[in-house]
Amino acid sequence: MSRYENFDELTTTMINEFVEKIIVHERDRKGSQTSKQKIEIYFNFIGNYELPQAELSEEEKQKLEEEERKIKERKDKLHQNYLKRKASGKQKEYEDKYKARREQKKQEKLKVLKRVGIPMKDYMK
Repeated sequence: MSRYENFDELTTTMINEFVEKIIVHERDRKGSQTSKQKIEIYFNFIGNYELPQAELSEEEKQKLEEEERKIKERKDKLHQNYLKRKASGKQKEYEDKYKARREQKKQEKLKVLKRVGIPMKDYMK
């Protein structure tokens, strides 16, 4: 461990020596791009380390809970609307309508990259 006291860059080898395992849990809500997802990092020598939480005043806790409740209500409403569109077939119509546009934009970008000389394998990473 003493060899890692002073370093400028964190390398894969260093991470492999310090990290025992990483566990990524399922998202709270499938299909949502902004859902929360728990990640646990187990370090060698100390196990699962969790950052200490700052103590919040009662007023701050209430404000935070209210904001989280509003966000959850909005997500639920948006998700219900999506399910309704999906059930009625409107979502499929929307996806089909814009699929061609997205594909056209993608092809235009690829043409520009070919002209500039960027290899396709580098673009797709």
